[in-house]
Amino acid sequence: MRYCLRPGCWAEPAERGYCRAHKRPSAARRGYGRAWDTRARAFLARYYYCGMRPEGRAPVGSWCALSGIRRLATQVDHVIPHRGDPQLFDDEIGNWQALCSRCHGRKSRSEMQQAGGA
Repeated sequence: MRYCLRPGCWAEPAERGYCRAHKRPSAARRGYGRAWDTRARAFLARYYYCGMRPEGRAPVGSWCALSGIRRLATQVDHVIPHRGDPQLFDDEIGNWQALCSRCHGRKSRSEMQQAGGA
């Protein structure tokens, strides 16, 4: 047994990774199952460069778009983190954007830091 991997958490031992308080639900439980994969592939077929969004909306957190770099997108990003809200999760027009893995990682890390590491 080890302690939780979350920095500063000494609440309880964890067999693997995080304690019960900090363990994150699986991707499938968060809505990223087969249906998501199908929708995400279709979205990336229409919006294939990093920073592209429906209706020509401005990209959020796309270093590539801001730098004028045309890099193929590999991830569908939620502009506003949905945090379990089904309306934000499914809002393809207003809340989805195509990002490359580098920009998606940067944006996600920034959001986690702003949320206090949650």
